[in-house]
This record gives sequence, C-alpha cells and structure tokens, in this order.
Amino acid sequence: MEILIFTLRLLPTGLVLTCFLCGYIVYTSIPALADTGEAAGESSNSAPAAAVKTDANISGESFVQIVKRANEAFNGAHFEQAKNFYEEAFAVGKKGGANKPDLAVILSDIAMIEKLNFHYEQAQDCLEDALPMAGDDEPLVALLHTRLSSVCRARGNLHGALEHAKESLTIRRKLDPKNAQVAESLNNVAVLSLDLKNAAEAIDYCDQAQAAVIAAGKAGGAEESAVLSTKAAALSEEHKYDQAKDILAVVLLNQEKLFGANSPKLAVTLNNLAMTYSKRKQYVEAEPYLKRSLQVTEAGKPQDIAGAADASANLAGLYAHMGNKQAAENYYRKAIEFSKSINYRHLADFQEEYQRFVAASKGFIEPD
Repeated sequence: MEILIFTLRLLPTGLVLTCFLCGYIVYTSIPALADTGEAAGESSNSAPAAAVKTDANISGESFVQIVKRANEAFNGAHFEQAKNFYEEAFAVGKKGGANKPDLAVILSDIAMIEKLNFHYEQAQDCLEDALPMAGDDEPLVALLHTRLSSVCRARGNLHGALEHAKESLTIRRKLDPKNAQVAESLNNVAVLSLDLKNAAEAIDYCDQAQAAVIAAGKAGGAEESAVLSTKAAALSEEHKYDQAKDILAVVLLNQEKLFGANSPKLAVTLNNLAMTYSKRKQYVEAEPYLKRSLQVTEAGKPQDIAGAADASANLAGLYAHMGNKQAAENYYRKAIEFSKSINYRHLADFQEEYQRFVAASKGFIEPD
C-alpha cells in the first residue's frame, strides 16, 4: 500500500488536508459564526432583530406596523418581500423622526438578508451605516459588531472579523458576564482564531466559552454543542483526532436531539467526524458521514448549499483515495455545480482540485 503524505493549510472556512499523491483536499468545516444576538430579540439565524419602538405615520400605516410585516415576511423566509418592507420602514422612519437605534436595527436586518443572498459587500455597507446610529445602545452595538464579524469572515477579511468579534465580546462581558451571549462571543473568537491558524488560542477560548455556557445555565444545549464543535476542529488541527472524534460523537447526539436527525445544522459535525476517520485512512467508516452530510444540505436553503458543496468535494476526494475514479468524477462535478449556484467563494478551490485530479487520473474532462 502506498504511503500518503499530508500537509496542513487553512482556507477561510476550514482546515484543509492536502494529499500530494492525488491532489485530494479534505475540507474540515470550522463552525460558522453565530450572528444572532438574543439581546436584540433574536433566537435563531432566521430571526430579525429587536422590534422598534418609534411610531411615525404615513398613509395611514405606522412605522411599527411596517416593521412588523417585514419581520413576519423574514420569519416566513420571504426574504425579498421582507427586504422591501424593511426598506419602506427605513424611509418612513427616517422621514417621521424615528429613533436612530431603531433605524440601525432595520439596516441590520437588511444586511442579514443581503448576507443570506451572498451579497456580502452590501451587507457590510448596511452594518457600517448602522453602527453609528446605534449610539449608546450597547446590546445593539454588540450585535452589530457580531454581524460585521460574520460578514467580514464571509468576505475573507479574517483579521477584521476577529477585531469585531472581540469588540462584541468586550461589550457583552461588561453588560452581563453570565449571559449566554458571552459564550457565543467567546466561541466566535475561537472560530476566528482557528481560521487564523492559532489552534491553541482557539482551544483556550473554547474552554472559556464552555465555562460561560455552564455559568449561564445552558449546559447540554445548542450553545454547548457549538463550543464543543469548535474545540473538536481545533483539536483536529493539532492532530488529536481521537479526542476530536469523541467530542464530535457527543455533539452529534446532542444536535440530533435538539434539531432532528435530518437538520442541515448537523452537516458540520458529520463532515468533521468523517475527517477524523479519513485522516486515519478509515475511508469506509468516513463515507456514511459524508453522504449524510450531503443528504441534509443538498435540498436545503441557499445558505445550506455551501455545506453540500463541501461534502461533495470531500466525497470526491474519498473516492479518489478508494480508487473509484468515476464516483470521484461525479462528486467533483456536483461540488462545482453547487458552488456555481450560489457563487460560493471556494468554487476556484474545487476547480483547482478537480483539475489536479484530472491530471493525475488522465483522460477525464475538465469542468466547464
């Protein structure tokens, strides 16, 4: 059996293992940043920010009522309709003298819609316009920094993302050190430390985050699963695959209880569990985790398709290792197709890996 030689490098969304003999990259999913912020009235990634308090009337419909309609459309996943309502509310509120923090909230929600549509530059512009409007509303300022961190990361500006994440952490610690949002911010800083190849620092922030989760009375919930998932990714970067696998197995069980067995929220954990096996050349054991990761994301919302692209690329590499060139060919093409459908920032990476696979395999057709 030939010996595979691996090296480590890091892309904005994950740890990457490159096999020089076949050009195979394993995309280890670093967990996404949380960009919600419960202090602003949110409970999930698909929830708008706080309800506004100002009431300015135009054409018989109040500013507050327009915002309410926008929130309902947002929560119903009618994002374009929600964006139109938010833009109308912003215009009405600005003309009618709405409080600036209320206008900042609206811009923040518009930014989240732009982010869901992968319009990261527009999202960042909205958030940067919102930040000075927030004034001394510190919970809102913390939320805006958290969301700016998420958008900066999506644009590949990792140092800027880390700066915003740390600013949010500082504010939230000052407001209430036992609030679950402190754990969220600590985990965000851990994720970005991992993005920047500082696994030891990431683990330290994860340990702080887990202590904060316990202090907030959230042990065993989604907050703790998020922290443990980040810690597992950091342990993987330090080649501690057995520890990472044990943590991820616990996380998967918790997530299945919290979200259901077919939730796209399981994709990162499934993908990273597969990686702990594939690193030890246990490809048969890794395969079902990757197939399941693809299954829970490929029919999901646009924001889930990136996970489908990653899972497809990993399946392609897995089958290349197993000598199943046709399956590898098919999954590389799926990864590229998914990436093109959402303008995924790793499209060029997938194409490059596929081209290397083609060159090593000979006779395969390059992707369009």
